[in-house]
Formats: sequence, structure tokens, C-alpha cells
Amino acid sequence: MEDRKTLAGLGRWRRLADYLTAASGLLKDNLLLAEPLRPEHLKDAPSGSFSDAPALNAVYAHLSRFARDHQRSVVLVQGLGHPSDAVPANLWIEGTLGEFEPRYQRDHSGLTHLLSGFSWPSAFTAAPVGDRSDLALFYGMCAAREAAPALVVCLVSDRAEQRLPEPDGDAWSQEAPWLVNDLLDGPADARVLPIVAGRGDFERSGYEVLAVAAGMRFEARFLAALEAAVRGLDEAGPRWPLIRLEFPPSLGMPDALKTDAPAVALIESWLRSYRVKDLLDADGGPHQTIRALCPPASLRLGATLLETARRLRGR
Repeated sequence: MEDRKTLAGLGRWRRLADYLTAASGLLKDNLLLAEPLRPEHLKDAPSGSFSDAPALNAVYAHLSRFARDHQRSVVLVQGLGHPSDAVPANLWIEGTLGEFEPRYQRDHSGLTHLLSGFSWPSAFTAAPVGDRSDLALFYGMCAAREAAPALVVCLVSDRAEQRLPEPDGDAWSQEAPWLVNDLLDGPADARVLPIVAGRGDFERSGYEVLAVAAGMRFEARFLAALEAAVRGLDEAGPRWPLIRLEFPPSLGMPDALKTDAPAVALIESWLRSYRVKDLLDADGGPHQTIRALCPPASLRLGATLLETARRLRGR
């Protein structure tokens, strides 16, 4: 069983990443709510999407912990399609973003650039594979062949499953990616772990589904499911593991398109519920309990993904 500090750190990482994701899409000023929120603090047009961001933030935090504890590279293929603003939030938390662009250091100045600049002119966005489970799994298969023995994780949405054929269908090109671990002809330890973010039942033939829902003891339950899933991959059992994450829609995020006084008050109350100042250190960077979860620089998820991309381009 993991120690309480690790579980508490995972919860803090998720809370910080959720706040950064929401604030980067909503706010252009008063970024840490140092004063009451007013309509002029909001971006004219909210950017990004928060719908699947909590799932991505949870996966990023837990995979970082896994890389730290096992000293094993992890490649995350982000196939949710929507929460692009969650990617730079996690890259900032782990420190990779600041290494490539000095203005995004893990301090108050870097935090200000991260939150106020997302999707604005001269800033950046992060492009995912798209809301396509088949495409994400295909990329995951390519990554597994190049990055073994790294753990390759494909994060997809159950929304994409409506594109998959019925059992008697003939759309083989969409069905085949789910046979990824049977089709891989690379090293023996080249494997892909699918994680499906959704809000309902999800089953796939040939997979053992490990379901983890939001709620009490989430960190401990997700940690245990991840460890069990990786063991299942390494042992190549009769059924491949698949993790299903269940979160409520947008974690209760209010309607950000309304800027009347009651709507702004709801947004402020929701943002303050994250208690973001408790998640930062004196310099404005991630709290030490969060930084402690980060693996060495070469094993950070952002660095591992970049190295895998370089290998694929060099083929």
C-alpha cells in the first residue's frame, strides 16, 4: 500500500492541474483570485474544454508517480480530443515546459504566462491525436515498437466507441486497433495499456476491465488498478488489461459563457473550491508534495514523449 504522502500528493497534483486547466481557459486577469472575480477578469471567449480534463490530469499524475517509483519510461498518447489546455498545465507542473521555454518556469511569473497566455496570440495550444480511439491505439502501437520497454498508455474517450462497428460489422480498420497487443510484432515487452474515460459501462472483447470511479479513496484505487494493469501487461495473461475511469461531467464547472453577476459568482465559487494557493509554494510553483511525485528529468512524460517522437521521425 502506498504511503499517505504519495496519495496526498496525487490528490494535490490533480487539484492543481484541474485549476490550471480551468483558469487558463477562463481567466485573463486575477489569475489566483487575489480579489473578487469580476466580468472583466474573464476571457472574452472561453478557450479549451474542461469536459475530459479531469481524466487526463488524473492519468498524468498517476503515470508520473509510476515512472518515479519504477524508474520506467512512460509514453502517454492523448486521444481524448478536447482537453488540450490540460496538457501544458501538466507539462508546467513537471517542469518540462520551462526547460523548453524559459518564460514558463515553475514560479509566479511562469504561472502567469501559462494561465493568461493559453490560446492567445503569440501563445500556444496543444494538439491531441483527436477524439479517435482507433487512431490513438494505432499511434500507441507504433510507439510501443519504438519505445519498449517503456509503458505505452493510450487515453481515449468512450464517445469514440460509437464509431466502432457492431460485432457483425465489416469495418476492420476500426476494430483492428483494439487488437493492438495481439498484433504487435516488436519486442516481447512492447505492450499498450488503454485507459478509457467515460461515464458508463464499457466492455471490450478480450480485455479485463478495471473500473475506477471518482469519489472516496480515488487515488488509492487508481494507483492499485494501474499497478495491477501493468502486471497484467507484463505477464501477458489470457486477457489484456484495460482501465475505465469515470468522472462526472466537467466536475460541476459552471456555464462560462454567461457573464452576469450570478454566473460570475458561481464561477468564482467553483474556482475557489480548489484552494489553489494551498497547492503552490512561496515562489508560485507547485508545492513540494507535488514536485516530489515528478520522476527524474529524463523520465518525465513530456521528455519521454519527445524522445519517442524523435525515434519515429528518424525511421
